[in-house]
Amino acid sequence: MEKRSEEGFRMVNSWKSILNTEAKKLLLESGRLRGKNLIKIREDRKAMILSFKEAVLWLKGFIDGVIQSVRTVSWRNALEMERKRFKVELRRNGKGWFITISEYFSARKPMVFLPEGKKTQGWKAFIRELQHFLISVNMHEKQGREQSFATLKYSE
Repeated sequence: MEKRSEEGFRMVNSWKSILNTEAKKLLLESGRLRGKNLIKIREDRKAMILSFKEAVLWLKGFIDGVIQSVRTVSWRNALEMERKRFKVELRRNGKGWFITISEYFSARKPMVFLPEGKKTQGWKAFIRELQHFLISVNMHEKQGREQSFATLKYSE
């Protein structure tokens, strides 16, 4: 499926997943934009985040750390790359723990809320989906390298 991004660049989607945690429904899609792999994370069409592979690894590491450590309100981390700033923060309300994932660029500030779920199952399911994305990206990159190598080999 091919779409145009806000900047007018061609975007090709190759992988989709729907994640239901508590009352939240997240749609995760992988794609390519300007030759780079990315993942779109949507929360009921309210928010969208475009994260490059490096940002996905960073996000996965943060959530892994939250699961394995003592929870502290307002534990946060930020990452800047390619004119975008990503921020994750651990928060708590009357319903329990959740993580906010934000992306700052231009005047927009998309934000996704990721609830903990029972026994951290919401976060663990989200990490599994991120892992699936990373596996698909690695396979795509490996196939691209093999194809490039085969082209070089046959052109000699």
